[in-house]
Amino acid sequence: MIRFPEKFNNLVDALSGFSGVGKRTATKMALHLFKNHDLAVNLELAIKEVANSIKSCPFCGNMTEAGLCNICLDDKRDKRLFCIVETVDDLINIENSDSFRGIYLVLGDHLSPLEGIGTDKLFVEPMLEKLRRNLIDEILIATNPDTNGENTALYIKELAKSYNVKITRIAYGIPFGVSLGYIDKTTLGKAIVGRSQF
Repeated sequence: MIRFPEKFNNLVDALSGFSGVGKRTATKMALHLFKNHDLAVNLELAIKEVANSIKSCPFCGNMTEAGLCNICLDDKRDKRLFCIVETVDDLINIENSDSFRGIYLVLGDHLSPLEGIGTDKLFVEPMLEKLRRNLIDEILIATNPDTNGENTALYIKELAKSYNVKITRIAYGIPFGVSLGYIDKTTLGKAIVGRSQF
């Protein structure tokens, strides 16, 4: 079996830390960087710039280079409509849907006792401050539709229930164009329970 230099192996280990990237793919990526020096140098610079320049918005947890993020600064946004998401990746997915014009709160994670992630790890203080100052009309909870996401949604609901605010949850639906025979029973059940008037 071939033995690579230690620094090359370190690069493979670093690349395999990405979600969905296994050892084989990481090795291919590292070999590609080895063969393309300019790409490796540009990637190094880009990584350093992200590590040194990109911060979390103090109001919502989104990415920003300085101060508030572009969403919090956007005057066309409904600042009284608040969407709670687990990660910046979730925020990006909702933004790409072009269906939400409020502002966000990125929790930074979800509740998971098995992983040691408790309520103290969630970024909720900006929401609580806005609730105390009566600056929110609706909280849309858009955590993931799994056990951890549901537990997190219940925690957010519990925090907000004593305030005069509408609390909603994203709907779980059936993808357009998919036959009901291909939908799992949990998704189908949630779609029926969460049905809307036609």
